[in-house]
Amino acid sequence: MGDTQTTAGLSDLIARWRRESQAVEDLMPWVRSRMAAVFSAVEPVPEHDPFDENMYRWGMSTGVYSAVNAHELAAMQCGLVVRRCMPNLPDQAREPVAMYLIWITAVDDGMVDHGSSLDEVAAVADGVLRRGETTSESPTARAMADLRRTLLERGGTDLLPILADLVGENLEAFRRKQTHLREDRLPPLNEYVALRGLDDSIRPMVAMHQWFLSPTSAEGAAATLLDELNRLAGQLGGLVNDLLGLPADLARPEFMNVVFALAQDYQVSLVTACRAAVAVVETLHERAEWVCNAIRTLPDGSPALVQQAEAALYWPDVLHLWTSTGSRHSPEHAYGPTSVRTL
Repeated sequence: MGDTQTTAGLSDLIARWRRESQAVEDLMPWVRSRMAAVFSAVEPVPEHDPFDENMYRWGMSTGVYSAVNAHELAAMQCGLVVRRCMPNLPDQAREPVAMYLIWITAVDDGMVDHGSSLDEVAAVADGVLRRGETTSESPTARAMADLRRTLLERGGTDLLPILADLVGENLEAFRRKQTHLREDRLPPLNEYVALRGLDDSIRPMVAMHQWFLSPTSAEGAAATLLDELNRLAGQLGGLVNDLLGLPADLARPEFMNVVFALAQDYQVSLVTACRAAVAVVETLHERAEWVCNAIRTLPDGSPALVQQAEAALYWPDVLHLWTSTGSRHSPEHAYGPTSVRTL
């Protein structure tokens, strides 16, 4: 089995792994229980708020979503997710974060998953965020112009180039994911975990969240630790999505998942790989907690820096809840089918 599994394409491997679908389903209550033990409870917020409707209308008015896929935007519960991630900040801070979540999810679901080129989207987003370019009238140009204007109004001039870099990393990770899928292959486990930390799209939103907590950038050891924590937050958000979405991913003709990467690299059953993936998430989360505690105990650390660290660690908690209970991941909505679009 080893040589065949190593050389088989991703679609062939998934077809073979589907024979384990029932065993995977039987394991999922254990997986959910372990993930619930890893991630902390989320501070309750109202299920509905005018902010949610305002952000829904924004997603529609920019053309990022339309009548054809409005149900996808509604299923995202974007406003609720951002309110949960940023429970103690005002709507003025949440708004640009929600804008990005709406736009990047549309890019992921409507373009990446359909193999569409991201070159123009990446160029437009970068030009608008960095320089305020207005040469395009695309939904991406409108969305990024609103995001830029909102941040400038709130004093975020210095944040814009940082955000542009992170958005570029996010889109480049999407491109790499597309390359793997086009070539019908899985990346090795280490590469996959690193990629998942970028294509989960958390880092630009965490950066904005942290800026609204304190616009002063961390330096030295604090900056190094905070960067690691932000990277770990992205990986945790992506990997918990993989684990809880494993049955749905297994039903798709071609998809990437940390469990698939483990099964391929170690040539083990999906059930064994799933158990190993749980251990990977537990290990990364323990490391994230260690880094957060290291930031708390820095001799020259500030309360604002601690708030930034705790905010990063909180995002995976919310994403775990979203993946576990959100309508986007419910049986009637989970994983599409999403509509292809031009952004």
